[in-house]
Amino acid sequence: MTRTQPNPLMWSAVLATAASFGSYFFACVFPFTAVATVAALTLSRRQAMGLITAVWAVNQFVGFAFLHYPLDSWALGGSLLAGGLAGVYAASLLRAPLVGLRSLGALAAAFVAYEVVTGFAAVFLGGLDGYAPNFVIGIAFNDLGWFLILGGAFRLLSFTPAQGAVVKA
Repeated sequence: MTRTQPNPLMWSAVLATAASFGSYFFACVFPFTAVATVAALTLSRRQAMGLITAVWAVNQFVGFAFLHYPLDSWALGGSLLAGGLAGVYAASLLRAPLVGLRSLGALAAAFVAYEVVTGFAAVFLGGLDGYAPNFVIGIAFNDLGWFLILGGAFRLLSFTPAQGAVVKA
């Protein structure tokens, strides 16, 4: 078996599907940083920015339509998009393969960028209660778990049978 890059459109669909699932089941702890980092390390920066915008839109739709987010929380939602885009940008600066310590460095850079942007917005939108150290550490571990799962999915989709090989069902 050889390793190839998955089709960007198919890979974006996988990430968007995972994001939709995550939005519904893990609404308040959705791993924007993990999705932003994996997108930044596997797609062009433009594709990754577009994907995180689409993922954010799905997250907001699911939140308002099914999870009954309060209607006055739109500004907070906007800060999540800004944080996600900052995370894509920060991770893309470290342009690393999706394995090894450099990819974890990209995740850390994206996490810091996301937390700084959303934390700055939180100062003006109601306070920093959600930024207690234990909460931020929990979010970091959640993002790490999603990062590992999404990275594993990327690696699985990167394998193709060797040319001329017979694949048995």
